[in-house]
Amino acid sequence: MIPKTLHCIWLSGKPMPEKFQKYVDTWKFVMPDYQINYVTLENLKHSSFVDKALEKEMYTVANHYVRCQEVYDKGGIYLDLDIEVIKKFDDLLSNKFFAGWEDKMSVNNAVFGAVAGHEFLKRCMDEMEKFDFSHKDIELETGPRLVTRNIDATLQLYPSEYFYPYHYTEKYSPNCIKPNTHAVHHWASSWTKPMLSIIVPCYNYAHFLPECIESIRKQTYKNIEIIVVNDGSTDDTIPVCRKLGVRCVTKKNGGLSSARNAGIREAKGEYIMCLDADDILPDDAIAGYMSIVGEKTIAYLGLLEFGAAHGLYSPMGATKESILNNNAIYCSAVYPKKMWEEIGGYDESDTMRLGCEDWEYWIRALWAGYQTKTLAKVGLCYRVHTSSMTRTTTRKNWDVIVVYMKEKHKDKYK
Repeated sequence: MIPKTLHCIWLSGKPMPEKFQKYVDTWKFVMPDYQINYVTLENLKHSSFVDKALEKEMYTVANHYVRCQEVYDKGGIYLDLDIEVIKKFDDLLSNKFFAGWEDKMSVNNAVFGAVAGHEFLKRCMDEMEKFDFSHKDIELETGPRLVTRNIDATLQLYPSEYFYPYHYTEKYSPNCIKPNTHAVHHWASSWTKPMLSIIVPCYNYAHFLPECIESIRKQTYKNIEIIVVNDGSTDDTIPVCRKLGVRCVTKKNGGLSSARNAGIREAKGEYIMCLDADDILPDDAIAGYMSIVGEKTIAYLGLLEFGAAHGLYSPMGATKESILNNNAIYCSAVYPKKMWEEIGGYDESDTMRLGCEDWEYWIRALWAGYQTKTLAKVGLCYRVHTSSMTRTTTRKNWDVIVVYMKEKHKDKYK
């Protein structure tokens, strides 16, 4: 019988944020007869693995070990701090061990229970102790992936509706709660990295796609969704996407603005990047973007030109006044999806198909209260063709574009 003990672990040394405390309060309210075992830096059981993780400030990695250790030693139920308890766990206590599927492929370790001394927990701790701390995905490898690797037929694994009724890529709705839902994982832990949706418009650039997609997949920041938008291509864009295993949204040809809007509508990420199909990302670029982007921030890094021309450009900040006369924001900046929703997406007019559609977009964004933030490292490798839009088409139609912009934003150009 699993004891009525709930294990609450907080190892940062800082006060627990209010957003977590409100979830812990639901544990007390729904299960007042359960004891809560609070584990902090002051009373945790030290081990060489935990001490090394804490020394490197890998609090989540340390927590993965400590949660196994506490339940192994005392028995009970471990809950992540972003778990809202909906109903009592009494009907689960007859198990020797239980956990839950996050989705069809992965068992999560945000909620699990066991009797003291359960062999599965010892197996997980033994594997963690062999881990190389330089592993780039150590947070995932010592968490859900480790648990999923070690499951066997003797363990009670409940469907996702028990503890994970909505996926981390989805927005929470009370409608997700089912009769069997015991708890809701709100995906609010400090280790959860927000999803970035990268939209790749493609018009007859199938031959560039493999290099572009490979550069995305090589990023150290892994919570990325890739959406290729086939903008009415007549080449092999669709079969190339199938071969690469990336999602492809197909539409009639409508230009860059139309393609970007189509991709963003499908995006699940909290943040958006639009990356042209012939461009590539330097290694670790996304980690740089995501380190500075925020709820009201447009983030961009430096730009390296290659191909028909070569150049290196440092990022310059922009204000709502300066953006009217000079577009200093690169087209592949990262910004919140809610910004796109708020300002109405990219302008799909015929004039904006001539070029500068991103400039017009940034004008509306900055005048809506969004601000720029830059980082002095290369974040985009921009391929220059002899017929690149920014070097030929835009210059050819510059007067038409400027007249359109000043008319559309005449209230700003006073």
